[in-house]
Amino acid sequence: MSDSSLRPSSPVERLDADAVCEQCGTVNPEETLICKTCGNNLRDQRARRALLDQVAEGADLGPTGGVWIGRLAVVFGILVLIWVAINFDRIYDFMVSAQTTTLGNARVFWSGEKGQVFDQMAAELKANPVTPQEASQALSQPTPTDKYDGRYVLVPRGQQQRTPLGQAIVRMEGSTLRFVAEINGVKAEIRGEARPEGQARLAARDTAGVYRNGEYYGVTGFAQILDTGGLECLGLCDLNNDQTYSAVAYRVP
Repeated sequence: MSDSSLRPSSPVERLDADAVCEQCGTVNPEETLICKTCGNNLRDQRARRALLDQVAEGADLGPTGGVWIGRLAVVFGILVLIWVAINFDRIYDFMVSAQTTTLGNARVFWSGEKGQVFDQMAAELKANPVTPQEASQALSQPTPTDKYDGRYVLVPRGQQQRTPLGQAIVRMEGSTLRFVAEINGVKAEIRGEARPEGQARLAARDTAGVYRNGEYYGVTGFAQILDTGGLECLGLCDLNNDQTYSAVAYRVP
């Protein structure tokens, strides 16, 4: 996916962002759009920090400004300690789960009983691919996503020319969403599992993989439900950690 020849049609998007996530402390690759651990928007984080820096540089603190800053720092430190004490169990569980992810074990989606489930989905998508007419209808008349099951057309994020990048099929079983996606032109297939987080977001935290050119690569990603219809998808792949991959998926009626 990182070949220069693929970039004209690739869903890759480079954006300036902070490397260290202020929400969970993860050190992400440079120019990463979302934190690979908690999904925090690192570009918005950087924008907020830049705004605060501008305010601090332009503020007239006066002779007692330093004293007040010191007092605020103490109060903030006490609040942080209280928050950590209250949420210790959650923090511990998060740290443990972050060390036991399936990143690097992407092969599991193509082997064993789990692989058979995804093989059936891939075969169904291959037997019933998204046609140009279906893609055109899905893009011209997008509807809010009230359910996930079905086939999807994938298009570039934030581009006026919405030439399809690929197609996908999704199945929801209980609280687990399984998906198989094919990317045009690069002979790559993405498989994985995601779970809802809140009412408008799905998360696949190191529970997805890419198969390309005989190799398997771990993937972590997030999908945000758009009010105008479709899912805005963002992800990182350990094939190339300094790039963020993005696309918008529209369900075929």
